[in-house]
Amino acid sequence: MADSGRQSFGLTAALGVVLLLLFVYRAEIAPIAADAVSVAGAPLGRVVDGWFADSLWLTQLAVILLAVVNVMVVMMIATRYMLYGVRSFKPVLFYLVAACGLVIPAAPVSVYLAGLLIVMGMTSLVSCFKRGFAPDTVFRGALLLGMAPLLLAQAAVYIVLVPLAVGIFLRSGRELVVGVVGALLPAAVCCYVWWWTGGGFLEPLQAMWTAVTGGERMPVGEWGIPRLVCMGLGVLAALFSAVTLISGKVMRYRSRKILTFIALAFLFGMGLFALPGPPAAAIPLVAAPFAILAPLWFMRRRTRFSTLFFAIYILSAAAANLWPLLG
Repeated sequence: MADSGRQSFGLTAALGVVLLLLFVYRAEIAPIAADAVSVAGAPLGRVVDGWFADSLWLTQLAVILLAVVNVMVVMMIATRYMLYGVRSFKPVLFYLVAACGLVIPAAPVSVYLAGLLIVMGMTSLVSCFKRGFAPDTVFRGALLLGMAPLLLAQAAVYIVLVPLAVGIFLRSGRELVVGVVGALLPAAVCCYVWWWTGGGFLEPLQAMWTAVTGGERMPVGEWGIPRLVCMGLGVLAALFSAVTLISGKVMRYRSRKILTFIALAFLFGMGLFALPGPPAAAIPLVAAPFAILAPLWFMRRRTRFSTLFFAIYILSAAAANLWPLLG
């Protein structure tokens, strides 16, 4: 790993497959308390997870496929806009470790599907940068972000990305109105269908609010030392990259704007950890913006220290999942 930022796709893919299989195997053989998650307040989440409730292998296959698709979308954002100045496959490993290496929720399909909607919504909003009047692109991105809370209530925090994208990418006021309508439309349709079937009109929103604010916070000690080390290294990597972004004098204007948007998405996602309840819902949701932001420091500061840092990060994720199996 002389230069981990320029490692080949083959090596990255092989390592990613090994890590993903280890993470999924650990979640099945030795689940931990941090894997608990509730989709009780998400109407579509209950339906989706109900489809997979009686088939363990189908659930595991869905998790693997959704993780792969999420990685592809994350890599598309990073490579299409050349966010790091050079091409790198590092976001692949950052995403897999963040989304699957720390926790794999007990009802995982709706969580990773919500994460996919979020990263696809971010992709649409990013694509409207430096374009003419593009209400369709803004609406599509906002609609995807608005659909995510129907799968997992905690995803509602990402709706704030719509006005942020309008401001950062210098969109018009009309596009802001279109984006707000797109973000609120899924919840409005859900409330109408709920009322039409005999329930209260605001019952879905009340249930989602209860799911976000209810529950008990899990003690830090239950995470285990390897998992806490991995989380700490990930936060440090994101912090180093944020500092690099702020001081990035040689960065292109487009890359700086897009990474600023991604950094704010990561910041709002981290706010989910301040809410009560298990963190298994927050971690997969914040994984995509983290995986895009974190490699920046490594690509701009390709030193022995950064290479060693990345190696320890990957090894800590492997150790965090091997530890319960050996115990």
